[in-house]
Order: sequence, then structure tokens, then C-alpha cells
Amino acid sequence: MQYIVVLFTPYACNQSIVAFNLFCPFIKMLEQGKQQLATDILQHVFPEYGIQEVTEVRLEYLHEDIQNYLNDKTAMDAIIRYRDVEGQQSFIAIETKYTDTLNPNSASRTERHKEWIKRLGVFKKASEEELLDGRRAISQIYRNFLLTESYGVVEGANRYYSVVLSPALHPTTEVEVASVRDELLPQYQYKLRAVSLESFIEQALAVCPQEETAPFNYFYRRYLDFSKLT
Repeated sequence: MQYIVVLFTPYACNQSIVAFNLFCPFIKMLEQGKQQLATDILQHVFPEYGIQEVTEVRLEYLHEDIQNYLNDKTAMDAIIRYRDVEGQQSFIAIETKYTDTLNPNSASRTERHKEWIKRLGVFKKASEEELLDGRRAISQIYRNFLLTESYGVVEGANRYYSVVLSPALHPTTEVEVASVRDELLPQYQYKLRAVSLESFIEQALAVCPQEETAPFNYFYRRYLDFSKLT
């Protein structure tokens, strides 16, 4: 199997490059007819999401009809589409972080933001009111979550989840994800979570045949082997 690898040092890379190098191998697997391999690996990485068969992996995904969603430039770093155990179309929206943080600043507040916050009804009452009247910023992590939820509703997906991937030692990801998850009603909190890149690679390698491990070993050496920095 051949892969295109973009070389960036850990000091210079951003989340788009990290997402590319992490998910390009899955795109190649699907292109080469190795759907079962991609499915086996992602089932092991995300066992709780009911993955039956991975059907597509795309990078930097934003539907062209943005007016149906948030009507802004918020995009998914990657999207994993799959058929779930009930045979229904489902997906996982991925946001990757490396050295950067989930931008706490709010973007221009669109009417679609407000419409979806009200329509979804996933936030606790006080949090919803603060998001709607401007007392709480609709920051990047809120926008990412709203995009996942609105896309799931419009597309009629059966299951849809938001996952933030970052190094285990990333200084802010867990706190930032928890800050939004805690504002969700209890029955929706499972839809947003943080997963370490180390865990992703470890779980992938646990089921990946030896001849297919090269891109995952490369990813670990390039982005997660911090011992070489000491």
C-alpha cells in the first residue's frame, strides 16, 4: 500500500496536517477495496459507536449548502461515514488539535446558530439562554458540535457523534470539551468526547495487520514520540 505523507515537524504542524496524516490511510484503504480493514480498525478505535461497516472517510468536510446548517465556514477536520449495527447511515465528526487550542473566541453570530440551538434543544435551559442572548460565546467547540448535530438532523443520520482528537498531554482539550459537555442535557452528553491521539494509534495497531502498520507507526513517531524532544 502506498501513502502520501506530508512532513512537518511537531513544532510547525497544525490540525489540518495531523488530520490528513491520520485519516489518509483509511481513505486509501477504501479506495483499494480494503473496506473490512478500515472497518475493523475503526470499530476497535470507537467500539461504543455501533460501527458495522465504514463506507467513507473524508477530510476538511463542509457541505456546500452551508445555509442549511450554520451558514458559516465551520468545517469538520474529518468525517467517518458508516452503516451502524441497525443498518442505518451514521457518522463521526472529527476535530483534531495538536499544539493549538479550541479557539475560545466567538465567530460572527448567525441567525442559523440561534435557530439550531433552539431547534436541537440539547442544551440546559440556562446555557441555551446565554448562547442565544450573547452572554455565552458561541466558540469554536460549540460551533463544531452544532455543525455535527445540524448535519445529522438534515441528513437523517441514525447516529452522529463529535470527537476531538489531540495528544494526551494537550493542555486544554479535556477542559474545553468538558466545558461544553457539562452544558448539555444529561441525555446528550455522550455525543461529545475527547480521545487522545495516543489511544487512537494504540487501538489501531492492536488490530492492524503487520503489513498495514507503517502509516500508524509513522504517525506515532512524527507526532507523539515526545522523547526525541528532550
